[in-house]
Amino acid sequence: NIESLRLVLQQRQQDLLAHKSLTFDQFQNNQFYPTKSIVIKGTITPALPFHINDERIVPNKKGRFTYKYQMKDRHDIIRINAFDQTKNYNVFVASFYNDLKSHWFETMALKLQYLGFIEPDLNFKPQATVSVADFGILTRSFFEDHVVSDNLSVNSVESLMLTKAEAVSLIVGQMVVSDIMFDLPYWDVQKGYWAYEAISDAYSLQLITTNTRFYPDRPITKAELVSMLAKLPHIKKKLMGSFYD
Repeated sequence: NIESLRLVLQQRQQDLLAHKSLTFDQFQNNQFYPTKSIVIKGTITPALPFHINDERIVPNKKGRFTYKYQMKDRHDIIRINAFDQTKNYNVFVASFYNDLKSHWFETMALKLQYLGFIEPDLNFKPQATVSVADFGILTRSFFEDHVVSDNLSVNSVESLMLTKAEAVSLIVGQMVVSDIMFDLPYWDVQKGYWAYEAISDAYSLQLITTNTRFYPDRPITKAELVSMLAKLPHIKKKLMGSFYD
C-alpha cells in the first residue's frame, strides 16, 4: 500500500544519507594551479545539490559534477558547503617546473616559489650538483646574510662542487644550535669524521632524514639542498603560516 511504499522510500533516503560523501578527483586544500582558471571535478553521494562559494552545484544522477572557477588572485579561498557542513580550501597559482612533475619535491618547490624563496623557471634541475657559486645564489633568500663565508676553505673556488657534508656544515654554521651531540644512525658518518658535529646538529634540527647512510662525500643535488633549506625553523614557520590545513 501507499504507506508501506512511503516507509520504504523514507528508509532508502535515510540509508543514502548515512553513506554521504563528497570526493574530488584532484582538488584538495593547498592545491597549486598553473593559471587562475581552474576546474573542480568530483562525486557527491547521494547526488544532492550543494554549494561552491555562492553557486549552487547540481550533480548528475551518478553524483558527478564539474565546476569552473576563476581565481581572484595568486591565492584564493574556495568555500564548499555540503551536508550542512562548510570547509574552506586554499588554492594557489605558481609556475610549474617541467622536470618536477610527479617528483617528490614538486609540492614543496611550488610552495617555496610562491613565498619567493626560489625562482620560477621552465625546469628546476633537481639532480644538478651544486657549486660554491650556486650554493650562494640558492641560499641567499633563505638567510639574511650570504651563507658562503670565510670559514669555507674552498670559498675562492666558485666552480667547486659541494659535498653533502660541506653543504650541511655551511648551513649549520649560520644557526644557533645546542651543544648536545646526537648519536647518528648513519654508518658512513662515524665519530672523528670532520663534519660529524655539523651533521649531528643538522640531524637534531631535523634538516636531514633518518636513514642508515648519509653519503657525506657525495656531491649534493639541488633538490637535496633546497629540501634541507625548507626545513630550517624560520622557513618552516613561514610555510606553516601560509599553507595550513
